[in-house]
Amino acid sequence: MHIINGVKAKFDLGYIINMQPAFYLKAQRVALAADSKAAFDVDHFYEYGIRVLFDVSPYTTWFTNLAIDLNIHTGSVLAGGSIVFYIDEF
Repeated sequence: MHIINGVKAKFDLGYIINMQPAFYLKAQRVALAADSKAAFDVDHFYEYGIRVLFDVSPYTTWFTNLAIDLNIHTGSVLAGGSIVFYIDEF
C-alpha cells in the first residue's frame, strides 16, 4: 500500500519546427505501509521528474507524440534515477 502526495505542472512551449512541445514537472512524496515499508527500508521516499513531450503528428501517422522522461528517486534503499522514452503518451 502507498499514498502519494505531489504536485504536477505542465507548460506549453509554443511551436518549434512545426511541433508543439510540452514540458512537465513532477515532485511527490510517497508514503509506504505494510510489505512495501519493509522492502524499501523506510516509511516514505521522494520522486522528482521532468518530461518533454513532442507532438510529431505532422511528420508521421504511426503515432502522435514522443516523450522523454527523467526521474529521480531519493530517500530509500532504491535511490537513483531513470530515463524513459514514451511513444503515444496520453
